[in-house]
Amino acid sequence: MPSYRHRPPRLAQALQIARMLLPSLSLHFRVHTRVLLTLALAFALTLALWAEPRPQQLIHEAEAAMKADQLPLMLEKAEAAVAARPDYPRFLLVAAIAQAVNQHPDAAFATLNRAADLGVSLNVARQPAFAPLRERPEFAALEKRFAANRAPRGSADAAFTLPDMTGIIEGIAHRAATGEFFFGDVHNRCVWRRDAAGRLSKFSAATDELLGVFGVAIDEHRHALYAATAAVPEMSGYTPADENKTGLARYDLATGKLLGLALVPADGRKHVLGDLAVAPDGSVYATDSFSPIIWRLAPGATALEKYLDDDAAYSSPQGIAFTPDGKFFYFSDYLNGLFRVETATRRAARLLPPAGATFIGLDGLALTPAGLVATQNNGAPARLLRLALDASGEHVTAVKVLVSGVPAMNDLALGCFADGRYFFAGQSGWALFDPPTATPPTRAVTIYSLQP
Repeated sequence: MPSYRHRPPRLAQALQIARMLLPSLSLHFRVHTRVLLTLALAFALTLALWAEPRPQQLIHEAEAAMKADQLPLMLEKAEAAVAARPDYPRFLLVAAIAQAVNQHPDAAFATLNRAADLGVSLNVARQPAFAPLRERPEFAALEKRFAANRAPRGSADAAFTLPDMTGIIEGIAHRAATGEFFFGDVHNRCVWRRDAAGRLSKFSAATDELLGVFGVAIDEHRHALYAATAAVPEMSGYTPADENKTGLARYDLATGKLLGLALVPADGRKHVLGDLAVAPDGSVYATDSFSPIIWRLAPGATALEKYLDDDAAYSSPQGIAFTPDGKFFYFSDYLNGLFRVETATRRAARLLPPAGATFIGLDGLALTPAGLVATQNNGAPARLLRLALDASGEHVTAVKVLVSGVPAMNDLALGCFADGRYFFAGQSGWALFDPPTATPPTRAVTIYSLQP
């Protein structure tokens, strides 16, 4: 996804920290980082519009203070950001740096241990600000904790493989009526179909002129398949003129005929539709990774409408999942965590993580009677989580790690349920397109499943 060649000076320190972290972060996060840099640019240009400081504003002010060598101010801002968002690993890192450079080593260790409690892994050895801490025994213990967080946890069964793949397998959907699986391919700009006998073929046609295909979803009652499609540099044939083209494609499930393509209208903003969900009434909701928008395609409509649009609350909507009755849906925001929305009123509420958990960097979501299954690829290691919900669905009561740090499953994208099991690609392929114009050899993509 697009990044920017020219960035505001106030972001320089933040990007330096991000680069310091990248070698320890998941492969999928490196792709999401391009999204985050775009969001950061937009954020810097709109800071003055907010009457009250938000956590992201506070952390940017902390990083600007560090660059200006205003260390006490950096500490004040960073600790205020952590107080507001204690589950944000990057905030904790900046706060620990601020504490270290302000000669508060005990506080820095406490903050870094809070990050370790979240299950993430920070490459603290590469941060010059922590050099004075390295002589203390607590530093070695801390590095062991981060190393332990990178260790493999959990497992999944290899369900089947997709042979001779050259693209990026991002989305997956299952059609229970026929046993078919469908896959969105970002690079090859197509939808693949695997029938119940295991035969793989292209469901979409080259003449459909899709963009990169991300999430896919099935509406069995209306015999339709929907695909979120967007122009990104990793797709075949991308040109700069394609930037910001994105929309929803609708297909006839029986024939594979393209029935319509509803594009996001050009409005001067960045747009990439990355995931989608079909409500029981046939409405399709799609998340916009580049703008704080959830789009809706009403039954029978040919044009998308904005359902939610709030840059004060959201930054990068990602996964989305409806309750069976359609009264509520959940969506993840890469920078702001997990939200629950009442469909009729459009009222959204953020769900706080339990102690020792973080919802930053959540990507794909799927709802099960046991709760939500969520992909988290904000850092090392990439993880699949189960989020248990209370009876009201308004609170997350527990977080269980299903898979974490498994080498064969470190490039996670979206998933789906089939016959009570969760199916996902362990290596979606984003890592193979660095740079985006790379031409990797054919490979077999393993689709895994687990019982959440």
